[in-house]
Amino acid sequence: MSSRRLLSRALPAAACALAALPAAASADSIVFVKDADVWLAHADGSGAYQVTTDGTAEQPYRVPVQSDDGTIVASHLDEIVRMRQNGEVITRIDPEPLVNSVGHAVDGPPVNLAVSPDGSRIAYSLVGYECPVGADCMTRSVTAFTAADRLTPAAQYGVLHRRSPSFVSATRALVFGGYAGQVNVTDLGDDVETHWFDDYDVFGQADATDLGDGELSRQGNRLALIRSYGENTHVIWYAVNGDAATAKPPAVPEPLCKTGTEEGLSGPTWSPDGSKLAFAGNDGIYVTPIGADCAAGTPALAIPGASQPDWGPAEIAPGPRKGTGPGGDGPGGGPGGQPGAPVITVKALKAKKVAKRGLPVRVTCAAACSVKATLKVKQLRGVVATAKGSAPAAGTVKLTLKPKRALRKKLARLDGAKATVKVAVDGGAPVTRKVTLG
Repeated sequence: MSSRRLLSRALPAAACALAALPAAASADSIVFVKDADVWLAHADGSGAYQVTTDGTAEQPYRVPVQSDDGTIVASHLDEIVRMRQNGEVITRIDPEPLVNSVGHAVDGPPVNLAVSPDGSRIAYSLVGYECPVGADCMTRSVTAFTAADRLTPAAQYGVLHRRSPSFVSATRALVFGGYAGQVNVTDLGDDVETHWFDDYDVFGQADATDLGDGELSRQGNRLALIRSYGENTHVIWYAVNGDAATAKPPAVPEPLCKTGTEEGLSGPTWSPDGSKLAFAGNDGIYVTPIGADCAAGTPALAIPGASQPDWGPAEIAPGPRKGTGPGGDGPGGGPGGQPGAPVITVKALKAKKVAKRGLPVRVTCAAACSVKATLKVKQLRGVVATAKGSAPAAGTVKLTLKPKRALRKKLARLDGAKATVKVAVDGGAPVTRKVTLG
């Protein structure tokens, strides 16, 4: 999106005006993904700090979010990873499969995440495409909630057949769905969400389209959403009259302004004071001032090459990288990237290739090290493969986890299987990597 593409009134259309670039950096921060890793920066792009360093094109970090104290939660492989700003891992959560609207289990990487402002709870969505008997072929979403420090049973807080959760308090969230259920409110513990409004409630049936991927401002007086799809996608925001954070949904909100259209716009997120809005375009993260009318500003490219933003009140203050020693689960050994801590990379291959050639594992050490790795596959019992190696000085240890001969034929038939690789460096606590063989 060009920064020259101006805002316009959502109803009715009106003339636009140029505006200044976003204000200078403040104490708050935006967490985002860039080059497959998690980063932090101020809203003008200054103060950029790389939180993780082990993201790759095949195994990227996704949908990072942050609580008010700056704790970051992101999706990596099939896990929800909770970490400090310096990348030190606090908790890893591997969600159990959730049951979708046709009664089938959905597993895999969390595609949407949200964390409550106080950091106590995490919302996550799983998706799967299928063509069940007697139902339409489509992608179906399921959303559940868990305590942030451990996996809690999905039934404890309720399971919803919705997507893109966004907390508005420690116990309430917005969730989004399809026609007649686009914007909804749910209180944790409820098994059924409360419908708020659909696009046709605002623009009428003739001009109605899709809504989703939204966030309520902390002040509760503004709501931003992604509207429409494909080349008609745009960001729209509304005035909210009522208390959407604690009371039942108020009246249908009033549309205020919208951006120009562009396929791929996503992730609108409010500044803590509600004066600005950030969202992702195809070439980076844009920030626009929010005023009494659409002449207040125009979206300006603030963080080129970035995506999946989440704006929070925490200052960028990661402190020194804290390693946990060889094989540890801190930066390098897990998300992060501290010099001196090992960096572990597992290349995902199809099960047939793993059965024939083995699974490659690379461990980069800052000094001499010895490495042991093991492979387990969900559908097979016990350890499938073991490998050892060492480096006499700083460098990379390359291992190949070759399956036991008796298990190769069975493994070759398991494309799509979930595999777990555990890597221990110099006898330290093993670091876990999860991959899908297919």
